[in-house]
Order: sequence, then structure tokens, then C-alpha cells
Amino acid sequence: MAEDVEKVINDNENVVRGICTPYHYDSRKGRLKKGAFKQKDPTRGVSTYRTIILSADNCKQRAKSLGNADKQYVGLATVAAGAVRSANAAIEDTREAMFYGHADIFIVTGADGYEHEAGEPLPPEISELVDGRIDAILASTNFYLDPQPEADEWQGPGLIAA
Repeated sequence: MAEDVEKVINDNENVVRGICTPYHYDSRKGRLKKGAFKQKDPTRGVSTYRTIILSADNCKQRAKSLGNADKQYVGLATVAAGAVRSANAAIEDTREAMFYGHADIFIVTGADGYEHEAGEPLPPEISELVDGRIDAILASTNFYLDPQPEADEWQGPGLIAA
């Protein structure tokens, strides 16, 4: 684990998202779902891991810990911070709220002028905005199906963004 990395996330820095089925990955079609980057509350962050701080093994171990009886860890997805920003989403280091090496992707940002009320459905224009941004992020994301999900170490290829 790297020490003393600045909070600023450069555009060329990759972040990793832990992927679980059935929510994030369609095993029948062999591709990521929008759910990989979608939160119930679009103003909350989508958890990712900074590869400049955490190794592939660290990312996998954290992602595996997300699994439970309802969702099974299946792999890791990698996207560059610049691709997130190009989709008009935001990415921020959130080490204080979670842990050193954690970052959140915010699909809906303060610049959008929208505040979500818990339990309320999204207005159509916000649903369209969310779907469009997630589609753009997915287009720039590489997904790596874990060849040995039961192992503790990452056995797949290097985690690089599309």
C-alpha cells in the first residue's frame, strides 16, 4: 500500500470497482449492468479503490468482502478518473469517510442542482441524466471477470482502464 498519496485524483489515475452478481454483472450476457455504477440515491457516491494506493490484491480482498448471500463477488472493473469526469460525473478521494485508498464516483453532482429526498422516485430528467452518465462511464470501463474468485490474491491481468 502506497503511503502519503495526495487526495487529488489525476485524470490518468485508474480506480477499481468491485463487481458482484446479480446487481452489477449479467452473467448470461457477459457484461456489466448499469447497476455497477448506480446508487439508489444518485447523490451518494459509488465506492471505488484507488490503484495508486491499493494493489490489485487489496482491491480484490475489499471487493470480495462485499459479497453475501444475495450477491456474489465476480470481478473488478477499472476506469480512469478522466473518463468519469468526461461523463460529467465527479470523483473524489473519500479516505476520511471510509479508508485510505477509497474514492467515490458521484453520478449526480452539486452542479446539477438536484437534491434527492430518500424514498422519492427520480424525476425523468434526472433518470435520463444518470443513465447517460453511467453509459459513458461503462463505455470507458474495462471489466475483468475473476478467473479464481475463491482465491485471496488477484490472478487476473493487470488492472488498466479502457
